[in-house]
Amino acid sequence: MNAISSKLSATGLCFIMSAAPMNAIEIFGFKFFESDEPETVELISPLNYDLTWTVQGDDVNLKTNIKRASALIRDMDQPASGRAGLLSAANGDYQLLVETLYARGYYAGRVSITLNGAEASDLPLDVQLPDPTPVVISIDPGPVYTFRTAEINNLLPGTNLDDFGFAPGLTANSNAVRDAGRAAVKEWAKQGHALADIPDADVVADHSARKLDVSLDVVSGPKVVYGPVSVTGTNRVRPEFLEYMTDLPTGKTYDPDEVNKARARLLKLDAFSVVDVEEQPLEGADTMPIAVTVQDRKPRRFGAGATLSTLDGIGVEGFWLHRNIFSRAERLRFDGAVSGIGRSLDPQDYDYELGATFIKPGAFTPDTDFRLNVTVAQEKLDNFDALTFSLTAGLSSVISERLTVSGDFTLERSRIDDSLGRRRFQLYGFDTQATYERRDVPLDATRGYYLDLTAFPFYESKSGKFGLRTTAEARAYKQLGSSERFVLAGRAKIGSVAGIGLTEAPPQVLFFSGGGGSVRGFEYLANGVTLPNGDELGGRSLVEVSGELRTRLTENFGVVGFIDAGIVGTNPTPDWTQEINVGVGVGLRWRTGLGPLRVDVARAVNHRSGDPIVGVYIGLGQAF
Repeated sequence: MNAISSKLSATGLCFIMSAAPMNAIEIFGFKFFESDEPETVELISPLNYDLTWTVQGDDVNLKTNIKRASALIRDMDQPASGRAGLLSAANGDYQLLVETLYARGYYAGRVSITLNGAEASDLPLDVQLPDPTPVVISIDPGPVYTFRTAEINNLLPGTNLDDFGFAPGLTANSNAVRDAGRAAVKEWAKQGHALADIPDADVVADHSARKLDVSLDVVSGPKVVYGPVSVTGTNRVRPEFLEYMTDLPTGKTYDPDEVNKARARLLKLDAFSVVDVEEQPLEGADTMPIAVTVQDRKPRRFGAGATLSTLDGIGVEGFWLHRNIFSRAERLRFDGAVSGIGRSLDPQDYDYELGATFIKPGAFTPDTDFRLNVTVAQEKLDNFDALTFSLTAGLSSVISERLTVSGDFTLERSRIDDSLGRRRFQLYGFDTQATYERRDVPLDATRGYYLDLTAFPFYESKSGKFGLRTTAEARAYKQLGSSERFVLAGRAKIGSVAGIGLTEAPPQVLFFSGGGGSVRGFEYLANGVTLPNGDELGGRSLVEVSGELRTRLTENFGVVGFIDAGIVGTNPTPDWTQEINVGVGVGLRWRTGLGPLRVDVARAVNHRSGDPIVGVYIGLGQAF
């Protein structure tokens, strides 16, 4: 939607403030009174200011939104860039605060921003201001308005606007008008009408009745198909491969969702620092060329990381990556890791892993990747020691924006030392996985859910037995209240191994619990099942649950209280005769640009002799 026309009269839409009108104001996503004249800003010495702000009424959400919207409030702990900077921030706040009031349905409010007792919009740029300058923001939101009429003309049949709150009798939220209009335009665009728009909108406010009448007119424009795809900016990846990866064939009906998927697909290649997929609609034409512009990343990269746990010791890891080894964004990566450092002085007691992974994107379809992995690993765990060689080859496919499925053929040879002595295994299997992602931010979710299902049918050649390992995990997140200050997070996981006995299956396919991704307060994979003769092995069933209450104290710091529980059983179905292991603890969270830094301290409730008093876990991202 590019423009809006308002009927302004005695009963028309208005906003009252004790200051002079602003240069520009935005309503329902449209700008009014915008000037083409450039503003001049004088940069001088920093100027401190003392801010007092008040919002009349008991609308807690409005106060929270005002606090987030205002530049003066957000930056109150740091000085402004001189008097010009303080004036610019104050005048900009008028528009931001007006938009915030409209977004809550307030259309007769009053906003006052004074600097040293004078209204900011009345002050010249050369005004003299003391240091610090007293700043006062006063907001009287007035009454809440509701929609009397809410109409969209030329609406495509079947368009659902129920989720936007754009209906008679509901609060006249300006965002509802904007979002409903965009949804109406998008439905036309998904039918190939790339130039669909809302050039005109009528908005009338009846202040005496506290009602808003809104009418939007959708102009669909012509139906178009994709034209040729052009690629510029890359010197390393073949342009014809990128054309293939966009999956926007010439002559196919235009769909904006497909263009967005093309952009995401190119970004996922990890070969470019910039990806721009530009639609180039031509007025009156029925074809629309697509222009792809990219900027190459450096093809080679290496990195290193470290982990720390008082239970599992120190871990260090590193990798080397080539992003474009054969000119079609193929990735080759070598990984190496050493962990368990500190739990012993003997390096032979550490865990080692060395692996190589090759990924070819666009195999068979643009949304399908081929991957090949070879790994050699040594693990020293409480219940067993393992030396393992594994080879996997398979496909991973993005079915939709939320759903990803994969399947890998697996060959695994291992030497195990446990309570049953030294044993050797050789597995052949097909590992399948499906994940469904509905979290808002995977590393720091505040709402939504995540589902993960796996099935691994396998044949163990030493025993001649077939088996099936399955798992199902769900994670859910919910804000308590209307803000993100309190978040309740939960995780549940179940697993089963059928068709093969405890002593016939390698420990890698059986279940253990304990550690940072399982039951905190116990050592990593320390809890299995105890046989009548006293031997401890992995189980054929697993049930785990976790709950966290995440509380944000400031914008960047928060605390977490959590409880984890897990039970490992001897049978393929949950075995409630076994002991339930429970861990409780607290954690700190510090938001960084890469995700929250996590520090958790946990203790086992059913503490056993030999178990550590507490476990400390440090990592990046939430525990789940």
